[in-house]
Amino acid sequence: MRNYLLGFVLALVCVGQLVAQDISFSQPFFAPLHLGPSMAGGANTPRVNFLWRNQWPKFAGGFREMYFSYDQPVERIHGGAGAYYQNSRDTNGVTLHKIAGAVNLSLITGNGDLRIVPGIEVATVVGGIDKTNFFSSQREVPLKPSLNYMDVGVSLFVHSTHYMAGVTLNHLNQPFGSFVLYDNSRVETKITAVACAVIPIGGRHGETNISPMILYTSQADTQTFCFGFMWKKSIVAGSVYYRNRSDVIVGLGLKFDRLRIFYSYDMTVGNLAGRTGGAHEISLMLFLKPRNDADVFPSVEHDNF
Repeated sequence: MRNYLLGFVLALVCVGQLVAQDISFSQPFFAPLHLGPSMAGGANTPRVNFLWRNQWPKFAGGFREMYFSYDQPVERIHGGAGAYYQNSRDTNGVTLHKIAGAVNLSLITGNGDLRIVPGIEVATVVGGIDKTNFFSSQREVPLKPSLNYMDVGVSLFVHSTHYMAGVTLNHLNQPFGSFVLYDNSRVETKITAVACAVIPIGGRHGETNISPMILYTSQADTQTFCFGFMWKKSIVAGSVYYRNRSDVIVGLGLKFDRLRIFYSYDMTVGNLAGRTGGAHEISLMLFLKPRNDADVFPSVEHDNF
């Protein structure tokens, strides 16, 4: 009974916050354009990414999220471009679809080892609600049948061969984003800051390395801080991250010639430990052509993976 009541409360929060608060992924570099438009073209070859996430499966009101993107370097603008589709829904019947295009320019400094990459994203977001899946206490709330708005974001990243750091601002135009009728609440601007590095620790050809990462997000009254590292040896990689006294994230992946496969699990800690079911995340990255480090947009992949 206690778990049901807790799930009921969390479900109501999710309904009220799904539009106001963005989703997040535990392996953000497998959703590069979600992390920032400056990431477009960063693999130096045409790239396809897919990510699927199942969060809080024990609760009614848990989230199901999917991300699919394509990006590539563009020599004519000396940068990169790409597009992505993102879908998020919860078991209360709230669904959001986002389609976005991203483009960036690469500004060379010094001897070319350091690049400053400003980027911009323009998106359209469409949402809907299936009222039959709502809890009975929510069915009398006057709701809009659908939601539709344009969205704009920008980013500025600094790349080198061994590290990367950047800042992304989403929802610069702060669109109206509430499903509640006559509610003019806006989607708050989200700030994302990330820094990572690739540190060789063994092997004559860098077969083994460790990649520390720090990721910070802030939107409205919600702040998230995540830090940890990924370890890679040959074709195998593993990761451990810690997020805001709420999750310990562990992952394991395999590397093939043009394909990367990764699975991670968010283990909930703190007051909700053992009650949410955590989160499962499956990530795929496919390079459509062989990678060429001499291409126009060299950058660090966080996991070098």
